[in-house]
Amino acid sequence: MQGQTIARSLAIGLAVWASRPASAQDSVASFYKGRTVTVVVASSPGGGYDLYARLIARVLGRHIPGNPGVVVTNMPGAASNVAAAHVYSVAPRDGTVIGALFMGAVVEPLFSGKTRPTHDMSRFQYIGNANRDVYVCLIRTDAPVKTFAQAMEQEVVVGGTAEGASTRDFPMLLKNLLGRARARSISRSNAARCRAAAARPGRAFRPPIRPGSATAP
Repeated sequence: MQGQTIARSLAIGLAVWASRPASAQDSVASFYKGRTVTVVVASSPGGGYDLYARLIARVLGRHIPGNPGVVVTNMPGAASNVAAAHVYSVAPRDGTVIGALFMGAVVEPLFSGKTRPTHDMSRFQYIGNANRDVYVCLIRTDAPVKTFAQAMEQEVVVGGTAEGASTRDFPMLLKNLLGRARARSISRSNAARCRAAAARPGRAFRPPIRPGSATAP
């Protein structure tokens, strides 16, 4: 008898536990039904982040309970920290706003120890990445540096945009991590100008680029 009571109590407990996900999902569905989820892209229209966001926005609503509409808005500036500040301080914190931020802004506190008064990147909830990138650097044939070993002894000029962008942060990460790498970054306000500056005769590297991306020459 005691065994039957324990088994019955256990079965009831399991039934209640099993019903919780469905109940929670129904609650989420009722919240999102008829609402709109906004994806805030930290770049201008036509860039890689913008294209990924608009591609994902076409199907994202199908995978959220309640099937909300999904729209994309652009908020470029300060290597995506303008968008980060908006998502952190202005946008509603109810799951209806997603920030598509540059990787550099996410890891900025780790690279430089810099903190910003408008937002704290450690308090964002990371939910995923749209792709996996492989970065490469191109070297001119007339540059004085021909090998990676030579870059430890002779200055390497690397074109970059602003702090928080991979074209600037990755060379600096390499320099700071290895200690001896003599990288010097040239910063420009847009990618085309920074590549041109770094690729002048006698200079070593163009900035890191993603093969096949919209920013590759």
